[in-house]
Amino acid sequence: MISRIYLLIILIAGFYLSSCSSGVTTDRAEIAPADTSAYNLGREHALYLMDSCKSEKETCRQLLEMHTVQSSIEEKFGTETAIAYEEGVRTMLTERGDTLATILFAE
Repeated sequence: MISRIYLLIILIAGFYLSSCSSGVTTDRAEIAPADTSAYNLGREHALYLMDSCKSEKETCRQLLEMHTVQSSIEEKFGTETAIAYEEGVRTMLTERGDTLATILFAE
């Protein structure tokens, strides 16, 4: 059962990353002022993911929600803004040393 849950997390993570990954590596200094809100929203969502999701089911649900948000951002504001959101998520997970950072953003 646990291995199925981990497989689900990995599939969701792959789905999440494939929606917007274009191989562009950004850091906070490269984010355009217009994309700062998306970056900060990504950080907030990652913080919520780490602090509030206590079960694997909640984590999967939040990852799906974050994917939906990222897709919506890309559709409404463009790819660069969606990448800024993703970078906010990546930065927060990495800063906090969360293991999801290595699962979601392994290169």
